[in-house]
This record gives sequence, C-alpha cells and structure tokens, in this order.
Amino acid sequence: MIRFTLVALALSVAASGAGAQCRGADKAVELKLTLAGAPSETLVSQRIPLCVRHEYKLAMKAGQRLELQLTSPSGQKGMLTLVAPSGDKPADGENEWSGAAKESGTYIIEVSTDKTTTYTLKVVLK
Repeated sequence: MIRFTLVALALSVAASGAGAQCRGADKAVELKLTLAGAPSETLVSQRIPLCVRHEYKLAMKAGQRLELQLTSPSGQKGMLTLVAPSGDKPADGENEWSGAAKESGTYIIEVSTDKTTTYTLKVVLK
C-alpha cells in the first residue's frame, strides 16, 4: 500500500510539472523589426508568453556586423537564437551575440522564454 501511494504521488508531481511545459514546439509569431540600413540601431520591447517564439527577420549582406543583446527582468530568462539563411545557428539560447554575417540573405532572430516575461532586444547593424 505504501509503495502504491509513493508511485501515485510521483506520477502526480510529474504530471503537474508537465502541465507547465509546452506541448510540442513553441508557436512562432513574426514581429516587425525596423532598421534603416547599416549603420543602424533599434530597441524592441515586448511581452512574450510561455510557449511562444517571437521571430524578427533581418536582411544582411555577407561581412556585415551584427550585435544582439537580450535583457529581461531579474529571475526571468529570455533566450535568443540567430538563424542564418542556410539554417545554421551562429547563436543558440544566448542572451547576447556579436559577429559578422557569413552569407547574404534573410536572417531570423528568435526570442523565446522559459516563462511569461517581458524583454528588450537591442539590435545593432554595422
């Protein structure tokens, strides 16, 4: 009887933790990123719920430099991923990144979180 109770308790705890997680991939929501060309800088502040991924598209030429910085309130974790036109990910799960574009085309800046939060994304294109 004690063994059954412990197993039932463990399953209950596991189920409650699973309910807080997303089922499947985050829902992608495309948002506008306004840059006037290089050199240029912009700040974007948004609220992002759990199970959502914000995507910003940015056209770049090979050799252009990009700086990304993601901040969110203390205790809340936001993550950014930079996806190149080829599908490579120069940044994956970072809070900041800088580097040069290895290829020309449309890059995607993805912002996701482990819980509902607000964030500020700084984008500098040189």
